[in-house]
Amino acid sequence: MNNKITVFVGNNDEFTASECLKHDANAYLVDTNNYEDFLKTTALEDITIYTSFADLPKITDDDAVIYNVLNKADDVIYVPSTSWSDDFGFSINSQQRITEYFLYLIHGQKHNVKNLDLSEYKAMYTELADQRPQTSDDETLWVAGCSISHGVGVSDDEKYSTIISKTLNLPLCSITKGGSGIDWATDQILRSDIRENDIVIWGLTSEYRIEEWQTTMLPQKHQANIRYSEARIQQAVLNIHQVVNFCNKINAKLIMIPLICTETLVLHLCDIASFYQLPYQTKPLDYGTDGVHPGAKQHTVWAEFCINLCK
Repeated sequence: MNNKITVFVGNNDEFTASECLKHDANAYLVDTNNYEDFLKTTALEDITIYTSFADLPKITDDDAVIYNVLNKADDVIYVPSTSWSDDFGFSINSQQRITEYFLYLIHGQKHNVKNLDLSEYKAMYTELADQRPQTSDDETLWVAGCSISHGVGVSDDEKYSTIISKTLNLPLCSITKGGSGIDWATDQILRSDIRENDIVIWGLTSEYRIEEWQTTMLPQKHQANIRYSEARIQQAVLNIHQVVNFCNKINAKLIMIPLICTETLVLHLCDIASFYQLPYQTKPLDYGTDGVHPGAKQHTVWAEFCINLCK
């Protein structure tokens, strides 16, 4: 029977050490002081060690000690932490991300890493707000936009999307989110299962909204900040043309209405056949329960406007 080298890796704390020592009471820490000796070790007996990215020398252009240590192991046991020692907000070079990157590399080569779960990364930025029913090939209504299209301040039955859906007798997929911008809606439309003869109604929001992620000890949240720059207008115009091209290619009917985008963006869209200018208003006809977002009367007007276009 071959002797084995087992490496426990995680945060540089007592939890990683205690989990390792449960496995082998003779386990020891490998750090900057003894990693060279460990890398020269020949396993004449079973060896168990524990370490962390923070315990080892920094990565240089010439060497990555953490990779070398992990690569020497026959078995690697990952000890993920609920509170990493350097977790002060998002950082590309955080201990967790660097550790999981090298574990991913090692597991791809040797298939010997336990407890590595990368599902958080796979779904973090790519979640779709709504899905087409799996059993439905019928014509479907898709509504995209920000909190206004989402219906903040009104009931479900009062939303313009619901009114249109019921009037046209079409199933509704709502790809909307409060605080979102044009770039978020563009991504949702382009990756959703929109098909020929579907109807896509896009309530255009401010082109100056930028999707940002803030990482704290709490679940991550989108926050829409406003950055005034001509580049935002350019990006919005390009995004909108991508959606127009997509809907034309698959033969879906696209209706874009300006809810809170600027007058400048409207001018850039005036020659697009699927862009429809709403009747001019200085303010909403009424306000919802929050006193900020448009109310039921305004949603009804938007619904009637879009229904006439659909017919």
